[in-house]
Amino acid sequence: MASSVIPKLIAAFALAVPYLAASVQCNLDKQAARSHAESQHSTPSPNYAAWLDQDVRWIITDEERASFKRLRSDEEREQFIQQFWLRRDPTPGTFLNEFKQEHYRRMLSANEHFAAANTPGWRTDRGRIYIVYGQPNEVTTTGKDGEPTERWLYRYIFGIGQEVEIKFADRCRCGDFYQLADPNATETDGILACIDRIYPPSGTIALLQFKDLDEIATHKICTNIVPVSVRTSQTKITEYTTLVPIRVMLKDKDLEWKDEGGQRSRTLNIYGRVSTERGHVEDIFESKIKRNSGQAGEDFTFLYTATLRSGTYRIDVAVKDVARDRKGTWSGTITVP
Repeated sequence: MASSVIPKLIAAFALAVPYLAASVQCNLDKQAARSHAESQHSTPSPNYAAWLDQDVRWIITDEERASFKRLRSDEEREQFIQQFWLRRDPTPGTFLNEFKQEHYRRMLSANEHFAAANTPGWRTDRGRIYIVYGQPNEVTTTGKDGEPTERWLYRYIFGIGQEVEIKFADRCRCGDFYQLADPNATETDGILACIDRIYPPSGTIALLQFKDLDEIATHKICTNIVPVSVRTSQTKITEYTTLVPIRVMLKDKDLEWKDEGGQRSRTLNIYGRVSTERGHVEDIFESKIKRNSGQAGEDFTFLYTATLRSGTYRIDVAVKDVARDRKGTWSGTITVP
């Protein structure tokens, strides 16, 4: 009996082997596909890699850098970048992030003053120190007949101490100043560990000052009672970011005066928003400008600098002459390469 069963079991097993092999192969294929997808997602696109290696190279902490590299999708990276700047925003209840604005202003200034040969200013040693610590209190230049050197003195740097001195030398005499190591110097990366204490995370929601102007911009209501013009320009900072100054201009003659306690004044409310082609709001700016009678004849100009990536954006601006509750709008598009 047993001898007749064994051949049948062997035959059944032989028939099952192809199906088992196919099942195993199918699972292996799925695992390989999943691993490939994960590897694809775990590698940041050049756009996000540039943000990590260029935009925030000198201000991101080691923990933040490691966390960013573990992210698996561009959506997660986008959320990380938003939170990165929010953690450093000294006024989280407003739309303006002063820390971010100042950071990119320093990067622009570094590019203008510290560039060397084929090295952008932000990547040089002087650019790095300037971006992290700002303008030094004193700069001393020596070496007219020898090796050019610079001595930067900071009276106080939070998290490091007082009378912080940093020296640079242009050994190639080509304008590329290298930081000179000082074995007695205080650790200069200490400020990075203090960022979260300076600007703690906050869940505060930014509140609009001018909701009436936001409604006009949101619903694309066009009104030209108060003529307004807008000019933009572009300055590339890194492969990831371009600075786009937005200049809002109004003529003095187009605004009304208001008498307040025997004093004449004019008040202008300005609201603007920058959005993507899909309608996502990238930036919002608001400002109130007030002029007295002594400033009669001066045109109104407001400047806001947005930091944008490659893409096409729509800019909507709405203004209000408070004296007569008169409004004006301007809309246009820009393409950032």
